Amino acid sequence: MGSHRKYAHSWKYQTRRKKKGTFFVLFTIIFSLIIFTVRFIIVLPYFYIRDVRIRGLKRLSPSQLTAKINIPPHTSIFTLNLDKIYKSIESQPMVKRVIIKK
Repeated sequence: MGSHRKYAHSWKYQTRRKKKGTFFVLFTIIFSLIIFTVRFIIVLPYFYIRDVRIRGLKRLSPSQLTAKINIPPHTSIFTLNLDKIYKSIESQPMVKRVIIKK
């Protein structure tokens, strides 16, 4: 009777171990799909910055300010560093206030 208990315990242990293994595999697959999807969306041309609108300029020309912003081609709206752009524009001596919107 003692060996029967040992066998039952072993069977439960193996079942629990299989469940953990299955969970790990499913978790890995789902996590990989999420990462792949996010990376795919980030590089879609649909999300590239096509247009930069600058309003309210009195002392600087839009081309001068756009040159200071320096956004590389094929930059996604998700990878754009707004803080860097904000600081770049704000550091200009003739700029009074900066508001950036996506």
